[in-house]
Amino acid sequence: MFSHQRTPKQQQARRNLRHPTRQEEIDEKLMRQALKEPDARTLTPGVLIQLQRTIGNQAVSQLIKTKTQASVIQRNPVKDRLLHFVQDQQSGQVINTLAQHILSVINALEGGQWATAYNLLYDRAIAKIAGHKINIKALYIDDTNKTQKEINSEVDRAISKGMYFSGRLDLPEVAILPNNDFNNAITPDTDATLAKQVLPVVLEEWIHMFQHQIQGYLSRATYDFEQTPEVQKNQMLPEGQGRWNMNEVDIYAIYRDLGWASVLTAFKARYKERQRFEVFKIVTRTRQENAQRGLVIGRNRH
Repeated sequence: MFSHQRTPKQQQARRNLRHPTRQEEIDEKLMRQALKEPDARTLTPGVLIQLQRTIGNQAVSQLIKTKTQASVIQRNPVKDRLLHFVQDQQSGQVINTLAQHILSVINALEGGQWATAYNLLYDRAIAKIAGHKINIKALYIDDTNKTQKEINSEVDRAISKGMYFSGRLDLPEVAILPNNDFNNAITPDTDATLAKQVLPVVLEEWIHMFQHQIQGYLSRATYDFEQTPEVQKNQMLPEGQGRWNMNEVDIYAIYRDLGWASVLTAFKARYKERQRFEVFKIVTRTRQENAQRGLVIGRNRH
């Protein structure tokens, strides 16, 4: 069966997994120092690569241009929290590795590096480090005489098969076949539209695995929402009788924090708790804006 075989890309990703060289260890040490005291003069090519994987190309470019000791790296709150887990030795190797892996996927997706993101997301070797196997749920869609809306619906049904289980990731793998031609298959690693529809769902299952490892959430907003009376009341319900899954809220909160507006609509529609979280964020933002306007008015009166 396909689910028990590695694709050539996955085999290459496994071969790429190796122990760091002495130079890489040195670069990693310099990277950590650079994040504490950014100075473009200390950045070797190896350090730049490590920084690009963690904070993204734009922040690295900014760092190089400024060439000052000022703290110019403005990290996203989700990336900042992941970076904490990358650096925190007390978290252990599994969490360190998964945090770095998820950061790399996020940066690849944001950079439009679909093939890189694809290879990372189906990397069995990394999943194995966390004690999980990857089970591929493959679906080939013949687009003959189908509208784009019909094709999108079939893709949505395919990616709904993505699931996290303790010890296993069920990951959807989707290909669209023009006129049922396998030789010209459209896949997420080469097509931006399909990548944006499929790969965030695959990443979701990796994040669920990470949530299980840290026994918590990645987005601070999820913790804030969890403390509201609405959620506290809901969490008193028996499991299976309407009790919300806060891990699913966290997925939406993470993508919201990352600013992935193009995927939020689809992700919000899948769970009622995500819809309630969005209401919570809107209300919170409105209160903050009203409070700020009140402070301005108060100052003007004096």
